[in-house]
Amino acid sequence: MRTVCKVEKEPIQLLISQLQHPNARVRQTAAIGLASNARRDTNAFNALTNLLTDKDEVVKDQAARALKSIDRPRPFRMRVP
Repeated sequence: MRTVCKVEKEPIQLLISQLQHPNARVRQTAAIGLASNARRDTNAFNALTNLLTDKDEVVKDQAARALKSIDRPRPFRMRVP
């Protein structure tokens, strides 16, 4: 996954897509990749939140750790003059 993140132009989207992989180890590794690459990414945050309901306990634990390491997206605020 590290190599993919270095080579791929859009690594976050690739990692998010791997969270649906049938292999639990791949889902876990994708969550690890998002933890180190997806700072303040709303799509990554939402995908990891959905992963908290995974059938595999190790994957759920890794998703929780990843969510702790990325910043929660802040809501958009518009200033009115």
